[in-house]
Amino acid sequence: MKIVSTINATKITLIGQGQGLNSQVFLCHDPQLGGEIVIKEIPIQKFNHPNDYFKEASALYSNKHPRVVPVMYACQDASTIRIAMPYYKNGTLEDLINKTFLTTREIIKISEQFLLGLHHIHSNGFIHFDIKPTNILFADDKSPLISDFGQSRRTNILGVGPVPPLYPSHLFPEAFLSTHTTKQSDIFQVGLTLYRMCNGNNHFRSQFTFQTIHELKNAILNGKFPDRNSYLPHVPLKLRRIINKCLEVNPSNRYQTCLELSNDLVTVNKLLDWRYVPLKNGALWKKETPTHEEFIEIMLNQHNQWDVKGYKRRKSDGFLRNNNKQVKLGFSTYKKAEKFVYKLFRDME
Repeated sequence: MKIVSTINATKITLIGQGQGLNSQVFLCHDPQLGGEIVIKEIPIQKFNHPNDYFKEASALYSNKHPRVVPVMYACQDASTIRIAMPYYKNGTLEDLINKTFLTTREIIKISEQFLLGLHHIHSNGFIHFDIKPTNILFADDKSPLISDFGQSRRTNILGVGPVPPLYPSHLFPEAFLSTHTTKQSDIFQVGLTLYRMCNGNNHFRSQFTFQTIHELKNAILNGKFPDRNSYLPHVPLKLRRIINKCLEVNPSNRYQTCLELSNDLVTVNKLLDWRYVPLKNGALWKKETPTHEEFIEIMLNQHNQWDVKGYKRRKSDGFLRNNNKQVKLGFSTYKKAEKFVYKLFRDME
């Protein structure tokens, strides 16, 4: 027996503009459930066939997992497909890295958790195809969940799936070479996400200066975007190597599974707690321990030269002590001062 029902919800505000299918995401009040939910709206005209209407909702439902955003219900009217999901007030990974730079420890913890969700997705025979900071949400307990299955595709018995329309700055090399690919494309996008977590969005976006798709294609296929040699000084060498392995142009040289990648990430054990803080006239690196705060800073002096200073502050009484090994004054450029800071961090590994 076919059942047709009406579901009411009141839109509160637009909270997201989707990619690819031109969806819109609204924070809504659902009087039936008595609370706030998120509804993703996709115009029916954006689909090629009615069989595609609920592919995203079906993929969400098929991939139920603690690290994957659940679907609550899906429905349609004459012009629109709607997918209802829980509202996560803590926002996205994109919001977080726009607000602050993460420590290596935070990067590993967040990545290890969302990789569990991605491993589950791959094990279920899907490729997500849209791993990026805006599609990683934070639950009430601050744990990450993978969202947005609008680009996801099922794989065949060989683990191969068709390549959908893609977000330009998260393109992977095989998108230019074939109409089909494997879960290694998601691994590449994880690498891009990790790169952004380490260096911040501005560093990543400043490299995206391509005027044509041909320029972008050449940069990606030649391993030039993003710059695998350009990391903030405090990022451990081991973490850089892990990210660069994710970003290998040849898929066979990348990590073959999320678990393999996760197992390497948790072996990073140096420089875990340093946080980068950009300043108007310089930069600061800060590390907190239960008893002290450690600092390394680059500051522009009154002679328009750059000074590097390292010092430690005792939390109990605020006593400051300079670290003479981390002091060097009078660099002619910021880049030279940053190179000295890079050497300081290498000495700590």
